[in-house]
Amino acid sequence: MLEILLTVFKYTGMFLTGIFGVFGLMVKFKDDQNKVTKAGKIALAMIIVSSLIAIGSQTLELIITSNQREKAAEERADAAKKQAEETLAAVKRTEQTISEIRRGLYPLNDVRVRYWISVPTDHVRLKDYRVRFEKELDKVVGFLNKGQRIPGITGWSADPGRNVLSFSFDSSSALAPHRADEQLAYTILGYADLELQFYVRPIKPADHPAVTGELRSIPDLTLPVHSGLDPRGDSGEHGVEYTIGSKQFRLQAFSVKSDPAYWKSNGKIVGIPDLNGCQLFVRLPSMTGSGDDTIDKYIPEIRKRFALDTLSLSIAGGQEFWFPENSFTRHVDKHGLPLYEIKLDDLTKFRR
Repeated sequence: MLEILLTVFKYTGMFLTGIFGVFGLMVKFKDDQNKVTKAGKIALAMIIVSSLIAIGSQTLELIITSNQREKAAEERADAAKKQAEETLAAVKRTEQTISEIRRGLYPLNDVRVRYWISVPTDHVRLKDYRVRFEKELDKVVGFLNKGQRIPGITGWSADPGRNVLSFSFDSSSALAPHRADEQLAYTILGYADLELQFYVRPIKPADHPAVTGELRSIPDLTLPVHSGLDPRGDSGEHGVEYTIGSKQFRLQAFSVKSDPAYWKSNGKIVGIPDLNGCQLFVRLPSMTGSGDDTIDKYIPEIRKRFALDTLSLSIAGGQEFWFPENSFTRHVDKHGLPLYEIKLDDLTKFRR
């Protein structure tokens, strides 16, 4: 519309200029008294009109030029925005491709767990075992202080004076509880159950199924782990560590494999990169018992006081992630059993 109006103004101005030129040759602008004649007034009016048309034409041209520049700038901006969007989409596709490649390069397989779990042994039903343990302990410490090796003792630590501070033993040691006549002690120290539960989208600990008893927040990946002093079937092996000063027992496992046959997964977590940003819950469920109801009724109240001290995951035969005690937040499930939360917001800080 503005372009048409500009054309009209230009041709009108040209026409008036021609008419004014002819008119100026034919008329006299002033009379003998030096006054403007009627024809001169008409010529003056034509000059003014012609000037206004010229000004209007120039103004329209400036407006049109400005509009064209703005339109060109918008087109360039749109083109730049489109190019940026296409570049961003290409980058995202590349990142997705790289992520898929990394997931394939670092799959979740051969998951092995290392852990230390503190176990209370002050329950009245464990008194007989503790009495026998203390008697055997004097002999063991005496031999270890002399630097002598003892069957069933798998390792120890000592102070600069070579006095033993702590040691570990397995099922072959005289310190190990007897399966037949120390059933409660054997069940407490002889079996360990862990469950590693990963959530891609973190949940509130209060909404965890073990707390609510409802299945609204199902883990994206669940890895069970079982170990024993005398492992059988799909269980791994753990030992018992004893600290002399504190009289503290700890279950100690160095490489317990989580059997993939028992994994539960919805497919969202298949590689190590998928773990970054996840939320990890570690359960210590009271699953394994002695089979004797008169013994097993005491197990839950003791296992409520189990404490996970350290956890380590070895994945794909080389990637290892170490979770010390200060990385846990302790909660309890609806039965009062331990439930630990670990936020994997930056997986690299746990890499060892």
